[in-house]
Amino acid sequence: MIHTLYRHHGAPSHVQTQNRNDCTLRLSTNSFGGAELYMDKFETDLQDLEEIGKPYDQAMAKIDFFTNIQDDEDKIVKENLEMSDDKTYHDCLIEIMRKSISVEN
Repeated sequence: MIHTLYRHHGAPSHVQTQNRNDCTLRLSTNSFGGAELYMDKFETDLQDLEEIGKPYDQAMAKIDFFTNIQDDEDKIVKENLEMSDDKTYHDCLIEIMRKSISVEN
């Protein structure tokens, strides 16, 4: 995922040439670390872009965040949040985390 974000924002070539397999970030039913790890890595990627002076548009962050969520348990929440224009990227993070916590309990 970060590979894609960096490539679109003109990051230095050493960043662009990272191994694509290392940069694939997805949340599915059997993802190691679950939603918490997925969100943490996604946020880290966005912070890395900020640090190199290539901030990522929040509307695009919301789109990319949902693109790689492929967990059927999150499908309804994901679809509702994707369609809601008034929900920001950060609102979506909170909702997915709430969903994750409710599933764990």
